[in-house]
Amino acid sequence: MGQYYLCIVLIIFLFILLIHELIWDFRSIQKPYKRILLCLVLTLLFKYNYGVYFYGLEYEDAYAFSFCARQFLYNIFPSSFLIDAVSVGSLTEPMFTSTYGGHFIMYPTFLSLFTNIFGWSPTILSIANTSIAFFILLILSILPKNQKYWFIPPVLYCCAPIINLFTTCFLSEIFSSFICLIFVYTYFRGKSIYNYILCLVSFLVAIMCKRENLALLTIPAIEFVYLVLWKYRFNIRKHIVELLKYIPFLLIIGVYFLFIQNVFSIEKIESKDIENATFSIQYMTILFPAFIKAMFSIEAFSFVLTITIAWLIFFLIRNKRLTSDIVFPFVLFCVYLILYTSHYRGYFFIKEERVSSFETYRYINNFFYLIPLMFISMKCKFFKQIRLIACIALIFSLYTTYSLRLKMSELEYQERFKEVQMVSNYMQANSSKSVLICENILLYQNMCDDDFSVCDIRLCNKLNTSSQTDYYLLLSDLDYLKERYSLNMDLQEFYPVMVLDDGKYLYKRKN
Repeated sequence: MGQYYLCIVLIIFLFILLIHELIWDFRSIQKPYKRILLCLVLTLLFKYNYGVYFYGLEYEDAYAFSFCARQFLYNIFPSSFLIDAVSVGSLTEPMFTSTYGGHFIMYPTFLSLFTNIFGWSPTILSIANTSIAFFILLILSILPKNQKYWFIPPVLYCCAPIINLFTTCFLSEIFSSFICLIFVYTYFRGKSIYNYILCLVSFLVAIMCKRENLALLTIPAIEFVYLVLWKYRFNIRKHIVELLKYIPFLLIIGVYFLFIQNVFSIEKIESKDIENATFSIQYMTILFPAFIKAMFSIEAFSFVLTITIAWLIFFLIRNKRLTSDIVFPFVLFCVYLILYTSHYRGYFFIKEERVSSFETYRYINNFFYLIPLMFISMKCKFFKQIRLIACIALIFSLYTTYSLRLKMSELEYQERFKEVQMVSNYMQANSSKSVLICENILLYQNMCDDDFSVCDIRLCNKLNTSSQTDYYLLLSDLDYLKERYSLNMDLQEFYPVMVLDDGKYLYKRKN
C-alpha cells in the first residue's frame, strides 16, 4: 500500500510543479490563449475516442494497467512497485494475487486519480489519457524558439494516426512519453530551482513507469562527458559546482535499483520465462527492419518521418552542421530505437522469430515525441506554404485516425471481447455461482462485473472447490500450456458445453 501512496505523492507533486512552470512560460508569450486554444482543438479532434474504445489489443499489457486501476477502488494494493492483480477470485472476493513482472504501478496510479473520483469505466480512463495528450501538446507549443512556427511541433504530433489511436488506449506508453517529455522540457529550460526539481522528479517518475526510460540518462551523460573532456578540460576546478548538478541523477539511479526495482532481476526472471537472453544482436536483425518498415506505414508515421528527414537535410545543407536542439532528440531517438530492437518482444517472438508492424507501434509511441522536438529551432521563408501543408496533413490524419480507430476497435472486439461476451453470458444464464478457469483472465476482469470470479489456469491448485459452485474451463491448446507453464491438468473432470472460434472449447466441471 505504501508504494501506491508514494506514487500518488510523486504524481501530484510533479503536476503542481509542471503547472507552475507552464504558467511561468505562458506569461512570457504574447497571446498565449492562441496556443492553448489550438492545443485544445487538436486534443478534441485527434486525442479523444468519442466512445469508440480500443484497449490496445496486445495481451497482457493492454489490459493489466486498466484492471490494476480498477483494483485500487477495492483497496487491493500491490506489495511492490510492480502490478499485483487478482488471479484467483473476483474484485469483491479476491483469493489470490499474482505479480505481472515488468509492469509498474505508476501509470495505473495516475488513472486512479480519475477513477477514485468518477468511478472506473473505459470512458474515464480515456479522458485521463486525453488530458495527458493536452499537456503534451501544450509543452510542444512552448518549446519552439521561433515564435512564428510554434504550431509545428503540436501539429506534427497529431499527424501520426497510429499515435492518435494509442493515445486513448490503456497501454502505459502515452503516460510514459508525457513524463519523458517533461524531463526533456525541463532539462533544456532555465535553471530555476523549481525547474531543476521538476527535472529530477520527472526522471524518477519516468523510470518508475517504464524501465527503458533509463535511456534518458543519455542526455546528462553526453553533456557531462562534453563538459569534462572538452569545454572545461583546462579549468575544470572552476566549474565543480556546475558539474555537481549531475550527482542527483546518480543518486536517483541508486535509490531506484536498491529500493524500487532492480532491472537486472526483472531481466533475469524474463530470461528464465522465455528460456533465452532478453537482449541479443540476433533480435535486432529481425526487429530493426520491422520497426523501420512500420514507421513508414501510411497509417503510422510516414508523413511525419518524411517531413523530418527533409527538414534535417535542409537544415544541414543550410547551416553545415546540426545544433544541439536537433542532435539531442535525434540521439535519444536512436538510443530508444536500438534499445527496443535489441530486446525480445514476447514469448511468441522468441519461438517464431517474427513480429508484426502493429506490435512495433506501441513502443515507438514511447519516444515519438522526440520527432516534433527536432523542429523547435525551425526557421524558413515559406510560412504560408508550411501552414497550408500543415492543414492538409491534419485533414488527412483526421480521416485516417477515425478510420483506424473504427477498424482496430472492431478487430479487438472480434479477437478479444466477442469471446468474453459469449462465455460470460452463457455462465450467467446457466449458473448462479461460477468460476471461470482460463489463461486470459484480464479480458474478463476488464469487461465483466466486479463479482465475476476467475482463476488463472496456472493456479488451479489455489481454488477451494465447492459443490455449490460451477467451475468452467476455457481451453484451446492444452499442449501449448503444458509446454510453456508445465501445466498438469486432467480434462476427464470436465465436459464440453460450448464451441467457440479458433478451436476453443468451454468446459464445465462434473459435479
